[in-house]
Amino acid sequence: MIDCRYFEPATMAEACSLLAEYGQGARIVAGGQDLSLLLGCGKIEPEGLVSIHKVAGLDDIAVVDAGIRIGAMVTLQRLGSGEEPVAQVLSAAVPQIADRQIRNRATLGGSICAAHPGSDINTILMTLDAALTLVSNKGERVVGVEDFLLDAFSTATQPGELLREVVLPVPEQMRS
Repeated sequence: MIDCRYFEPATMAEACSLLAEYGQGARIVAGGQDLSLLLGCGKIEPEGLVSIHKVAGLDDIAVVDAGIRIGAMVTLQRLGSGEEPVAQVLSAAVPQIADRQIRNRATLGGSICAAHPGSDINTILMTLDAALTLVSNKGERVVGVEDFLLDAFSTATQPGELLREVVLPVPEQMRS
């Protein structure tokens, strides 16, 4: 049995405050693919689970001057659908990752933050020179994927930080 508090913040500020309050005892709930396995096996015993499902904007995809912004809660299935303005190599590669059931739940942010050494999505994002926008109560910072992934299952996330989005450089054919 899991004995912890569960939170569903509606804003980024609320989510960051909860992450700061619980520190190392907090876990973020996104798609839940890796988290549910770790909880079920007793590998982790968090004090608080912070669901980011209701945080506005985390499931957005937009083309802006800085590049293609993909929110952390965008599912892998949505990325692979080909219906979004994302890099062709990303939308072509994603359907090859896992199976449809997993892709329907797995989020881009969760896939990155799990830092699984066999992660196809992280390799693809490194190839595309993706940058990650991390936010906390202290502000935001941008980190390249290659600098974010420190080791197997280890990232450069600082206490109280949340991955908000992935930014891909705008491909030449999409520039005005």
